[in-house]
Amino acid sequence: MQSPSFQRQNPRRKPKINTRNMTEDEKLAWDLQREEHNRYRRLHAQYDSEMKALSHGMLATKQRVSYHHRGSDEHYDAVIMGVHLDDGPDKPYYTIKYQRRDKVIDEDGVEQDVLLDIEKQTDPDRLTRVSWDEDKAFKELEGTKVSNR
Repeated sequence: MQSPSFQRQNPRRKPKINTRNMTEDEKLAWDLQREEHNRYRRLHAQYDSEMKALSHGMLATKQRVSYHHRGSDEHYDAVIMGVHLDDGPDKPYYTIKYQRRDKVIDEDGVEQDVLLDIEKQTDPDRLTRVSWDEDKAFKELEGTKVSNR
């Protein structure tokens, strides 16, 4: 038997939810369930995208990677912002975004440690896949900034 707050309008569609008939606890539970379902769908789509790219020997947009900065010989956590196939499908290059600490001297001569947002294009030989982490992947899908290791 269906709850009074569910009313089926069309047998092929999901039941339409009438939140006016729900208690506050039911509304909260419904919202939490919807948020979790959306999170699951987005993570599942990202994971599938990464696995499909891996099968083609590539990286996917929004995939977390480790970027090797040859000048400083340091590795940074980065995110793929774009996949470019201008040179053909066998020679991809990527736009990545990462953060790097740097020292800046202000007009008073005081040296400050700042976190710079860097977006650049790079070759796949400087990038390494990192292990799948749902929480970190979801933060990237939500658009939060990446951090330095």
